[in-house]
Amino acid sequence: MGQISKGRAYCSILAVIGFLAAGCSVLDAGPEHSVRAEWRRSYDLQTGGDVSVRNVNGRIRVEPATGRSLEIVAEKVGRGSSEDRAKDALDRIEIQEDVTPSSVHVETKFHRTGGSRDNWEVAYTVRLPSGAKADFSTVNGGLVVSGVSGAMRVHTTNGGITARDITGSIDATTTNGGIDVDLIALRDAVTAECTNGGITLRIPADAKATLSAATVNGGIRTTGLKLQVRDWNRRRLEADVNGGGTPIRLRGVNGGVTVSDR
Repeated sequence: MGQISKGRAYCSILAVIGFLAAGCSVLDAGPEHSVRAEWRRSYDLQTGGDVSVRNVNGRIRVEPATGRSLEIVAEKVGRGSSEDRAKDALDRIEIQEDVTPSSVHVETKFHRTGGSRDNWEVAYTVRLPSGAKADFSTVNGGLVVSGVSGAMRVHTTNGGITARDITGSIDATTTNGGIDVDLIALRDAVTAECTNGGITLRIPADAKATLSAATVNGGIRTTGLKLQVRDWNRRRLEADVNGGGTPIRLRGVNGGVTVSDR
């Protein structure tokens, strides 16, 4: 009986080796086809109006608008093991709108079917008018913001956050991914929280700020700034920058915190 079992095991091993040698793997069962479609909207938003975009799978990119109109462009992608299944996945992506003269809310919805293994994503590009109050979030994907002003909240679960040439307040949070923020001017409160990943903040050398930074596993470093330190150790820094002013709050868990001049 033992020899029979060994023989069967040997044959099974040979079968697996032959399967792999033929170029087959479990990964080959994944989606092979993709279908794309563009969704585009333009809105007349009141000055200082509210804008929010909620995504699930896919990144969000934000840049300044050339005029007063808000423009949102979404590239929807459906994937599947066949072209028909990819088209079906694409058809199940819905982008919902809730629009008033003073606010625009856009949200991604995906209508699942039982047992489906097809996948999908939506990549947004938002052209934001100056002074709008914005709230952007996604679950699986990064957030990239450049050249905008006004109060802004950005949140992702699995992805990094990059903000460049910002002049308004920013509240940035992520679970898995780093945060990198560069401010042209420090006019309003700055908050950044990250669980797994580092936090980097750059501010003008002459900015007046009240800085509170803390991390559990990772150091805190500053360069190029004039600090009046109240408390500083490896895990925590409380200090005034150029005498104190606009509040900056940085919180990390697994990753370092760096604050410097730009």
